[in-house]
Amino acid sequence: DEVCGSTNALLVGMGTVLLSRAYAANGQAASALELLGPLTDGESDASAVNILIHADALRALAEAHEQLGDRAASIASLYRAVDSIDQCIAEVPGRDARIAFFRNQYGAFVTLAWQLAESGDLLAALQVLERGRHRESRRSRQTGSSAALRATREQLDSLLLRRLDADLGALSGNVDAASLGPTDAELVEVESRLRLLSRESGLAQGQQSLDRKTLLESMGPDETALVFLARGSSLGVLICTKESVQWLQLEITLEELSAKRETLELRLAERLSWGGLQAREARGRAKADGLLRQLGEALLGPVIKRAGAPSSLLVVPCEGLHGLPFHAFRIADQYLIETCTVSYTSGLVALGLAREKTGSTVHKDRYLVATRDARLPFIDEEARAILGLHQNAMCEVAASSFPTALANGEVRGELLHVAAHGAFQTHNPLFSGLTFGDRVLSPHDVQAMALELGIVTLAGCETGRSRVIEGESIISLERAFLDAGARSIVSCLWIVEDELAARMMARLHRNLLQGVPVGEALVLAQREEVSRGSHPLDWSSFALTGDPSVLLGTP
Repeated sequence: DEVCGSTNALLVGMGTVLLSRAYAANGQAASALELLGPLTDGESDASAVNILIHADALRALAEAHEQLGDRAASIASLYRAVDSIDQCIAEVPGRDARIAFFRNQYGAFVTLAWQLAESGDLLAALQVLERGRHRESRRSRQTGSSAALRATREQLDSLLLRRLDADLGALSGNVDAASLGPTDAELVEVESRLRLLSRESGLAQGQQSLDRKTLLESMGPDETALVFLARGSSLGVLICTKESVQWLQLEITLEELSAKRETLELRLAERLSWGGLQAREARGRAKADGLLRQLGEALLGPVIKRAGAPSSLLVVPCEGLHGLPFHAFRIADQYLIETCTVSYTSGLVALGLAREKTGSTVHKDRYLVATRDARLPFIDEEARAILGLHQNAMCEVAASSFPTALANGEVRGELLHVAAHGAFQTHNPLFSGLTFGDRVLSPHDVQAMALELGIVTLAGCETGRSRVIEGESIISLERAFLDAGARSIVSCLWIVEDELAARMMARLHRNLLQGVPVGEALVLAQREEVSRGSHPLDWSSFALTGDPSVLLGTP
């Protein structure tokens, strides 16, 4: 009563939603509905904070309706919630500010998609899930914005973060905190100016990429996409082809999957410590194969039983599935890449955006950059082999000048190969990256660039490793390259020996030069490693993200 009677609107809204959830948890869903009425009737005020409180109240309303068995009312409330979140994100344009404001909001999209899937409206479920996953991607297309628009975005980001600090400070008992934040009038003035500039630039938030039918039209005729989603401890998958969508709830729980993931990380750590001992090699391989079989049976076996074996698989992971080597999962005593091509994408919208990019097809230039590092003696061999394969069609860029050349748009074309030492910073992933002398090329650097690149091969350790901020905000070097404009990225999921990397990359480029699409080119290189008896945790470290159909043209 004390919280809900406060004069602080933010505190009242948060307290009311929290109290309603307490009622629902205590079996009093009807009381929760009554309490939420004033917050959910009609529309919210225009400020970003008020819209978010409105959205959270609608989510609580949906939970109460679901508890009472009224799925239609629950779905209707969730649709209103995701519409509010989409409206709000249009007012918070900066990436860092969006993560701060929306890191707890992705669950509304997943819950709605799950309920729609269970109700049989599978195209609607896919559409909602893509809306939630790709609020970032839809805005990443806005690379031609004016200086005034960019400056206004930055100003609004600053004001919103000041308001957030002030509101949180006031809640913590700092009576002077409120005076440190911007006034409502200041926010409304800048928000209005941003909307006007966005309309003038033709960049207003839109849903044109999320039409139900066009989501599937980005796929090739032989492609199957597995779009995973998780709710609570449950895991489900939308099985998508160009013609249809099927829904399947998997038996494995997220807790069980997490345990298997920890076991995989243990196997990787063991692999690094073996030091070539053959006895340990044999035992470790048997353990790894057993684990990859368990993962294949749990995550892919039910899909194949329902929809048949795919010939070209696109994996759209969620939560704990990011970074798992689906391409190495064992099905019927074969690794998956022995029977089909496998690639990864953050969603069907992302796939469609990659396939729309034309800048990389205009420029036929090819580039290689390689660092000289005593810790990686095979990089020289890798560079010589790849330059030899491409002959005079590839230009080598000096490692010391590469980050600047990339940022200035001097490196643009159909192919970029990068051979350098890579490292992932678990606690600060934006500053992971590749080392070039005394400089590190990080996701933070790359995401600010506007790239015109087709295929990018990042032959450095952990270049494909990522961290998922709550929801689906993915931070990794390969994701930064994709968002900045590249179409396809070959990267490394974990630490790999440079001798293997050199061998694999030479085979990949040989296949590309024979006219093979990049997805198939990587799979063929991996199959050669399988044929020679290489350990699966070696060759499976390499994965393709983005458009697997990209080809090299005539230089």
